[in-house]
Amino acid sequence: MKVQDIMTPHLEAITADSTLVQAAVAMKSRDIGFLPVVSASRDVIGVLSDRDMVVRGLASGASPVEMSVGQCASKSALAVRTTDDVQHAARLMRDHKVRRLIVLDDDDHPAGILSLGDLAKHSTDGRLSAQVLSAICCDEKPPDAIEDVLFTEQPGSSQTAE
Repeated sequence: MKVQDIMTPHLEAITADSTLVQAAVAMKSRDIGFLPVVSASRDVIGVLSDRDMVVRGLASGASPVEMSVGQCASKSALAVRTTDDVQHAARLMRDHKVRRLIVLDDDDHPAGILSLGDLAKHSTDGRLSAQVLSAICCDEKPPDAIEDVLFTEQPGSSQTAE
C-alpha cells in the first residue's frame, strides 16, 4: 500500500511571516493541530504544531498577535513521498517518534499529511499503528520479535502488514 492511498490530502499550509493568531485561526477552522510552514514557492521549511505554539510561543510571554510562525515553528520537517510504501512511513514515524509526516508530491510541494490516525483507520493491519504509537509513547524500541511480525511479509501472504 502506498502513502497516497491513506494520506489526508488537501494540505493546509502557512508561511513563516504569518502570526500565531493567523495559525490558530487556520487550525481552528479546519480542526487540525499541525501546519507545514512553507516558503513563497511552497517549499516546506518547517512545521508548526499546536504544542509548538503553546511551548515556544505563549509560554515565552510573547504576544500571539506579534509573534511570527517562523519564530516558534520547528525548523525541520520529516516528509515522505506520495509513492512511498506505508511501512516506510510507519518506520519513520516510529524511529523519529512523530505522529504526523508531511507528504510531498513529485515537485517537492506538500500534497497531504500522513497521521497516526490515517495508519489506524486505513491500514490492513491495526498492529502497525499500535506499534508506532507504542514507540512514540515509550522510551524503548519494541522488541525485535514485534518488528519481525509487523514489518515483514507474513507466510502465505502476498502483502506485508500495513
